[in-house]
Amino acid sequence: MRKRVFLIALVAAITSVMVFGGPASAGKPGTGTLREAELTGTEVSPTPGDLDGSGTARLHLYPMKNKICYRVTVSGIQTATKAHLHMGNAGEVGPVKLGLLPPRNSARECIRGLGERFIKKIARNPSRYYVDVHNNEYPGGALRGQLHN
Repeated sequence: MRKRVFLIALVAAITSVMVFGGPASAGKPGTGTLREAELTGTEVSPTPGDLDGSGTARLHLYPMKNKICYRVTVSGIQTATKAHLHMGNAGEVGPVKLGLLPPRNSARECIRGLGERFIKKIARNPSRYYVDVHNNEYPGGALRGQLHN
């Protein structure tokens, strides 16, 4: 009888891991799904941004928790006044989907209350989204970068 109960529990545990994912598919605890972008002035569209600047954007996506945590870092540009996550392919100007904190050197935040579908779309198709940073010198965008895996 004990063997039978153990076997049923084992099959249930293995099935749960296969269906819902386990530690091997989840990545490091607490990391969510990571999407990144390298920010440069040459990527800004329709006209180049600050060619002396650079930066990075790291987004941790948590669709089941309805949140995105991010960190944007910049250097070589005047003080940022705005930052956004846009939907749009490389070279396209797309609509703002999420306002981000403008980084001095760095900004980080977790935004809660977002839709699960929205977050899953970003996770599945990161190259359809980009991060841009604006400042007074480049109000159309100082830096920009497409998200990638």
